[in-house]
Amino acid sequence: MRVAVIAFLALLPPAEVAAGRCATDEPAGVTAPAQTDRHHAFEVTIYSAIEWLVPDSDDLRAICFTGTRDIRGCTRFFGRKLECGCVTDGSRWTMVGRVRLVPFMYLSEPYFERHEQLHVGDIKLRLERHLNVLTRLRFDSKTDCEAAAERERSSFSDLLDSYMRASNLRLH
Repeated sequence: MRVAVIAFLALLPPAEVAAGRCATDEPAGVTAPAQTDRHHAFEVTIYSAIEWLVPDSDDLRAICFTGTRDIRGCTRFFGRKLECGCVTDGSRWTMVGRVRLVPFMYLSEPYFERHEQLHVGDIKLRLERHLNVLTRLRFDSKTDCEAAAERERSSFSDLLDSYMRASNLRLH
């Protein structure tokens, strides 16, 4: 029971992030963005990581959702939202928008923060590549563009999960 309670409490993001208020305000308790890039009509912002030390290996495994005994840390992203819409250049339509993520690092000791930063950078690069592809798409109508934007918004969490799995395979 203690592990479940700790895992639940540790996974709670700031209220603003949980409520999806990343649109215009900085989430409470989160420092200025560590990494922001604009790619064409998209902005990718990854805020400075919030680090939590979890020295107990059983607690860390519960928080990180892994059965691996030798885990030393993990990073979860909150504010997992793609905000996008459509604009026209006069004849064709394209998507514009932004992604803002707040990384929460759960570490057995501070030493492993460097490794987790590698994952954050890897995720950022994968997102930039994907968003670069989206900004190059052109649509004949606003309706077609908005339908594509909605598909991207609704599948974004799954896309981010797949990038996190790929990052784990690449870096472990």
